Amino acid sequence: MHHFLVGIDLGTTGIRSAILDENLEVLGEEYKEYPLITLSASKIEQDANEWWEITRDVVKASIMNSGADPARIRGISVSSQGIAIVPVDKECKPLRHAISWLDTRAVDETRLILEKFNMLDTYKKTGKRISETYTLPKIMWIKNNEPDVYNRTYKFLLPHDFIIAKLCGVFATDHTMASGTLAYDINAQEWWTGIIKTFGIEVEKLPCIKYSGTPVGTVLPGLAGEMGLPGDVIVSVGGQDQKCASLGAGISEDVLTVSLGTATAIEKIFDYPAVDNAMRIPAFSYLFKGKWVMEGVIGTSGICLKWFKNAFFKDKSYKELDNMAEETGSMPGSVFFYPFLSSSGSPGWYENPKGCFYGIDLSTGAAGIARSVLEGVAYQVKSNILVMEEAGKAAGEIRLVGGGASSNLWCRIMANVTGKRVSTLYTPETACVGAAILAGLGAGVFKNAEEALGKIRIKDVFECDKDLTALYRQKFEEYVCMQERIMK
Repeated sequence: MHHFLVGIDLGTTGIRSAILDENLEVLGEEYKEYPLITLSASKIEQDANEWWEITRDVVKASIMNSGADPARIRGISVSSQGIAIVPVDKECKPLRHAISWLDTRAVDETRLILEKFNMLDTYKKTGKRISETYTLPKIMWIKNNEPDVYNRTYKFLLPHDFIIAKLCGVFATDHTMASGTLAYDINAQEWWTGIIKTFGIEVEKLPCIKYSGTPVGTVLPGLAGEMGLPGDVIVSVGGQDQKCASLGAGISEDVLTVSLGTATAIEKIFDYPAVDNAMRIPAFSYLFKGKWVMEGVIGTSGICLKWFKNAFFKDKSYKELDNMAEETGSMPGSVFFYPFLSSSGSPGWYENPKGCFYGIDLSTGAAGIARSVLEGVAYQVKSNILVMEEAGKAAGEIRLVGGGASSNLWCRIMANVTGKRVSTLYTPETACVGAAILAGLGAGVFKNAEEALGKIRIKDVFECDKDLTALYRQKFEEYVCMQERIMK
């Protein structure tokens, strides 16, 4: 008898629900978008009630779309955006809008943290630089500017935590979500009470931390029927979206994952809390006990290709852009593209970066420019991987997921630039797959993570060409040298 699992992915601008069988085949899914609430350039919020309403809708619709027998659904779990925070009362009712991870209002609070805590010491403790981006300064901002909300808050919940609490009534987070708060010790793998108490925040206002895949209850009575779920479906702790996506992609010691979407996340797993003394790459606890990851980030990657298409070739499809770029042949291009159209991300973390093309001359054609966009992102991926591999063993394979994985040319370029095998999957959107694996672990559908990972199916494999890799190595050195000059 087949068992079915529900994986929910709560993103920044939309929520997806997918129904998978025990072989991790996606049987049906549903996706719905929602808006950001932009109060100003620095104040960006979201309606947590809307998160919940849409979650209920897409879960019910995905079950209907799948044709699966609802009675055989065994488990449900959640992948979500990190860092965003919503204060709730004991009934899990939001006391204000959630403050988005995109929000940067907590500048004064960040300054207070910097006055009391050393940047490098904090990075070694939390895996993060001190920044207004993270959750702790946002909580401090609420405490300082909305004391009534702070005093009425029973728990400060991250998006994952909010959906889990709504599903089963338990206030719990996981180690990957906690890792994005600046209030979590990645070495001890627990809340960092020292920094929390320094600013007068009660640790009791934070949820308990559990490992991903831990069952925490069943869907609340009445709610199950409303969502099309059986009454005994088990709710398990999930995780942050990029970590769930890496799980769904099959991350391992020899396989690092690259999620190539609007932005890009590069994940490498470790058996110890790997950090970079130059603070170039953020570090996190992973989903499972005794595991950590370093996560490189490219702020604008796939969105660069979208920008290029819309700005210059609006009538062409992405496939046509690929075909055009392939007209240049297989050799490295002569034009360098720096994909810093909004931010730079790791490992450079440049202030006020600007994207640019470098090396254009009268011989440059549209095909060369198109190719440079793909190569520029690949060079940034390599920059992140090199830093990660300073902290541990080199991986032999990149598992490429997200929208960019559909471009065979981009896959080949990625393989030749990095000198690693690149593989793609039949299911490139892997966050829901990761959440479903965690649901299956909690519900007993899978004995362990290894059993689940053995069901992931590889679609295509792209081996690097040693001669081209050697040429790209030289080009990469030129690229990095010019980048440092441009970004000064």
